Amino acid sequence: MKKALKVIGIILLLFIAALVILPFALKGKIVELVKTEANNNLNATVDFSDVNLSLIRNFPNLSVKIETLSVIGVAPFEGDTLAYMDDLALTVDVMSAIRGEQIEILSIDLHRPVINVKVLADGSANYDIAKESPEEESPDSDEAGDESVKLQIQGYSITDGRLVYDDASLGFYILLDKLDHEGSGN
Repeated sequence: MKKALKVIGIILLLFIAALVILPFALKGKIVELVKTEANNNLNATVDFSDVNLSLIRNFPNLSVKIETLSVIGVAPFEGDTLAYMDDLALTVDVMSAIRGEQIEILSIDLHRPVINVKVLADGSANYDIAKESPEEESPDSDEAGDESVKLQIQGYSITDGRLVYDDASLGFYILLDKLDHEGSGN
């Protein structure tokens, strides 16, 4: 009986150690991968100072905290900041991410975000930053299955935010300052 308890204790200790060590071991690779992929897939420059990963903070879920996040535009919005925030915190259901069918985001928390939405007189907008994806050449590509990622968000919050919407095509300008908001839903 004592031997069985020792084995269970050692397995439990190894499991807890893996939960603590795994995020640190993968952190550098994840940070570089996220920055590279974001900048390769967006017509903007994405940067952040640090990423913290934890499997313990919201066990059994994964907590991701991105610090000093900025999204800065490229031509014709060269140098314009679309978004900046002190930190962006996400809580993700690990099992949904592993299954890959639908990633369930339990919470998104934006701390002190500054969002500047700008639309020029010709209708071009600084938030239209997604690069065009190459079209599939084969019309039978649907037979391989749907490759899109589905997200489900259970809750979100904005703390001490600032939102500027400047639309020259409509002659409309609005500024929301000290914005605190939270919500939920699918």
